[in-house]
Amino acid sequence: MARRRRDRARGACLALALTLSASSALASGCRSERGSPYDCTCTFVTDFDDESRQRVTVCAADAARSIATARGCAQSGAPGPVQTCSCQPVSPPAACDVGNCALVRDD
Repeated sequence: MARRRRDRARGACLALALTLSASSALASGCRSERGSPYDCTCTFVTDFDDESRQRVTVCAADAARSIATARGCAQSGAPGPVQTCSCQPVSPPAACDVGNCALVRDD
C-alpha cells in the first residue's frame, strides 16, 4: 500500500515537472529576439546588365547580421542576384524584432 502511494507521488511529481518544463519552453518560444534597426543599401544587376540599388530597413542583433538580413530582404525586390549591402544603424536606436525587414520605395 505504501509502495503504491510512493509510485503515485513520483508519477505526480514527474507529471508536474514535465508540465512546468513544457510551459516554460512554450513561453520562451513566444518571445522574439530584440535588436536594433539599420538602414541598408544593396546593389544588384538588372535584367539589362545595369547596376541598380535597393534600399531596405532591417532589424538585426548586430551590424554583421544586418548585412545578411538586408541581402535576403533586398533579394525579394531585386530582379537579379544581390551583390553587396552596406548598413548603418538608425539614430536614435530603438528596439525591434530581429529578422523584420522592409523594402524602401524611393518616391
